[in-house]
Amino acid sequence: FPYTTLFRSALEILDKCQKYDADYAEIYRFKMQAYEKLGETSKAIDAGLDWFDKDDDANTESILKVLTKRPNYAEASLKSRAKKSESPFQWKEFLCQFYETTHKYAEAVNAYDDLEAEFGHYDKINFYRSACSSELGLNELAIADISKAMEKDPSWRSLCQRGDYYRLSGDIDAAIADFTAAIEEIPDGA
Repeated sequence: FPYTTLFRSALEILDKCQKYDADYAEIYRFKMQAYEKLGETSKAIDAGLDWFDKDDDANTESILKVLTKRPNYAEASLKSRAKKSESPFQWKEFLCQFYETTHKYAEAVNAYDDLEAEFGHYDKINFYRSACSSELGLNELAIADISKAMEKDPSWRSLCQRGDYYRLSGDIDAAIADFTAAIEEIPDGA
């Protein structure tokens, strides 16, 4: 690969930058990218997780793409960081996203259950867990979960999603009711 030297040089510079300011999140984003280009996936995963740790606005989608390249290593790394962290919620929530991304929906449902048991109810947990339950064909559970999330705010997105769960479960009248309500709530640009 002709750019190997270039990426190695970039990593040397990034290591120097890290010595000056180890909390500067962009260092880890660039390290993740360089290691990925070099085919050093474990190091790319570690750098991506460091980026996630240091930047509240880290691009989780790009990190998840790297994590899926070595899923067993990524899962172990996420669990380890959750165990060592003083605030494990973010790591456990990211583990749930990882399971969804890798289509391990049963594991995602269990992880969301654990998250809720440990940290209490969050509408976001219900919303995302409902999608996992639906992927498993458990549309009645999906409907119950998303309905709980919708108690405070029946958004356009949640109406569409629940309508789809009703459709998949065979309750066409309820599906039509949700889709009709969603039509009235269509946001600009949707």
